[in-house]
Amino acid sequence: LPVLEANLVLLRRYWPRNQNDAVATQTNVLNCLTALGRYDEVVDRRRDIYSEQLSKSGASHPHTIHSASNFANALLTVKRFSEARAILRDQLPLARALGVSKHADTFISVVGTMSIVTCADPETTAADVQEAATVLDDAVKIARRVFGPAHPLTQSIIGQIAELKRRAEGTLFCVPSSH
Repeated sequence: LPVLEANLVLLRRYWPRNQNDAVATQTNVLNCLTALGRYDEVVDRRRDIYSEQLSKSGASHPHTIHSASNFANALLTVKRFSEARAILRDQLPLARALGVSKHADTFISVVGTMSIVTCADPETTAADVQEAATVLDDAVKIARRVFGPAHPLTQSIIGQIAELKRRAEGTLFCVPSSH
């Protein structure tokens, strides 16, 4: 972890235009923090990344929307469901407006995280489940058209729909699945 953090500092200082390497290193740092169980630090860093991306690129840029989804996912890890849901609700129309044919992965990232939050939150209401199910129905149609019916993302969405249906029937109190 200290070596990765030092590498990140050097990348930012001497090669500030090399964003790809900086993002990759930053992701590796976050993966290490997660593996070490330092989830609050992950949340703080994801928030910083999202804020930085928002100021650089604006709210409707695909990278900003992905950063918001990653931030919401970090909030999910520390069981801050209402904050995660609020972020995702803000991002959903932006992800949809990008054009789902060109940015289907961005839309599906937001929708998938929203589904996981809905499933994991013990205070989820029937309206929340219905909202997530409606959005997932849209997402599965898009995934089938863009990626094909056998693609892992398409299959993942189908699985999430099944989980939400079981949750709505009261037969499942989901444990967040990875997406």
